[in-house]
Amino acid sequence: MEMLYRYEEYEINRDEDRLFNISHVGSTAVSELIAKPIIDILVGISDEDGREKLKQKLSTIGYDYKGENGIKGRDYYIKGNKGLVFFHLHAFMISDSAYTNHLEVVKRLQSNKTMRDKYAEYKKTSSLKTREEYTEGKENIMKEILAG
Repeated sequence: MEMLYRYEEYEINRDEDRLFNISHVGSTAVSELIAKPIIDILVGISDEDGREKLKQKLSTIGYDYKGENGIKGRDYYIKGNKGLVFFHLHAFMISDSAYTNHLEVVKRLQSNKTMRDKYAEYKKTSSLKTREEYTEGKENIMKEILAG
């Protein structure tokens, strides 16, 4: 998954003089953690001009803009082919706590086996839950990870 992420990072920043601050986040960014085969990408934006440039760039490389999609301050994009989704891209202003929280969760899961195992167990047992139940439970686990 890391090679796919690296290629996508390259595509996003190509011809942009590394304008965008891009990170691999989500379960695929954490070794030894079960994950769906969808890569989560986090982009930090410094201003509204950067937001517009990102939106334009992503539209040229196959991303579909989905608005905030339930998270205030986020620009959410997906990229896939023939009904399959390969990438979820989450763009936030760098000053937004959601941006730093995404980075911190990955850092803590990579370095804390106990927390990583707990999150993996939640993921295994939550597969039969409704989307709402899964989201609520995941939010609680993320808060616990950040409280660390």
